[in-house]
Amino acid sequence: MKDDQRSGVEAVAGLAELITRLCAGDDSGQEAIESVARARPEVLRPFHDQLINAEAWLWPWTPLWVAATEEAAGRLVEQIDAGAGMSERWLRALGVSRTLTAAVALSRWTAALPPVIAQLHVPIAQYAREGGWELVGEEIRALSSQVGYALIAGDSDWPVAGSMLLGERCPWCGLELVRRLDVDLDEPQLSGLGLSGHGRVVAMTCVLCGGYAHIFGAYRADGTAAWSEHNTKPNYLPAAGGYGIDLPTERLELGLRRSSPVAGIAWDAGGSTLGGLPDWIQDAEYPICPRCQCTMYFLAMLTGDDLWGESAEGCDYVFFCTSRCGITAVVYQQS
Repeated sequence: MKDDQRSGVEAVAGLAELITRLCAGDDSGQEAIESVARARPEVLRPFHDQLINAEAWLWPWTPLWVAATEEAAGRLVEQIDAGAGMSERWLRALGVSRTLTAAVALSRWTAALPPVIAQLHVPIAQYAREGGWELVGEEIRALSSQVGYALIAGDSDWPVAGSMLLGERCPWCGLELVRRLDVDLDEPQLSGLGLSGHGRVVAMTCVLCGGYAHIFGAYRADGTAAWSEHNTKPNYLPAAGGYGIDLPTERLELGLRRSSPVAGIAWDAGGSTLGGLPDWIQDAEYPICPRCQCTMYFLAMLTGDDLWGESAEGCDYVFFCTSRCGITAVVYQQS
């Protein structure tokens, strides 16, 4: 656990005061509240009604609402149905809650949008993505795990993540392709992910072109991976020959199970996580499998600091198709 998350756990005793101050308009305790919420999101449950009544909001909102109960989700639905001024924000909180109440409400609103939602510019289904799920009728289809494992610096000859050369070059820019993630989901120590039976998944990318397009890879059970024929070249890439990129040498190994699915931070060194809920730098962005057209499942996030060293920017988000299409995707975001 990171130092700021450890201090957050120790600050639980003072959480009630921090929440009361936040509801009164004093957000000076925001970092302390976030730290507690990331480490132990369930301790926020007693305060959800208070936050709703005060129309208090905190960014990032995901750690604050990820452990919301069905009862709290019901309160959020009531606010949205009533056309509350906070409806768009309450929609985000509801999506993060990943509750049956949220699924039923989103299904109902998909069929008949209330006026306050009809004014939004984002499809209603997008709010479920904030919580790592999507709506199938009135059912929840998970797009992420409720369990995450830290990925930590190491010197293994066969690490879980990093920039290991793949043995072929990017057809767009000529740079050497890299193996970004290599993990056997059938390993007993990863049973908490709930992905047993999917075997070994190897995700590849181009460290240059991946900054301009989602990079799809094709992998096989024997651990080989290759550039996918489904990649679509973006309208813009840097001029040929002008790269000057030294591939990073950092390697990441499996660490301990994180205290919560939102404990990893995409902005920080030490934030890289296998499983858990993605900590988006921008909006939630789940790619669609180009073979079966299903939404792909989030597998890992790898922070720029962990891959490139101090002061690097951005984060790679790794996905795979659970329909066994043998397709991975690496999505890059930066501020």
